[in-house]
Amino acid sequence: MTRIAIDQARAAKAKLKRELETRGIVAAIGLTKIGDDYCLKLNLRFPESARLPDTVDGVTVIKEVVGPIRKRAV
Repeated sequence: MTRIAIDQARAAKAKLKRELETRGIVAAIGLTKIGDDYCLKLNLRFPESARLPDTVDGVTVIKEVVGPIRKRAV
């Protein structure tokens, strides 16, 4: 099995961001590490995960519904 390096994960993140930026369901896209592999972490506003990819260019996509991101009162 090929190890997923950070450069590969960053390229996959940019590609996924371009694909999802107009859909309005993503609160944030980040990188995370599971074992020795880097993965993409999608924080979703709504439970739309059935229509989202499980991998992008071989990089695993982890999805979590976090709801809308709002500014907190201080």
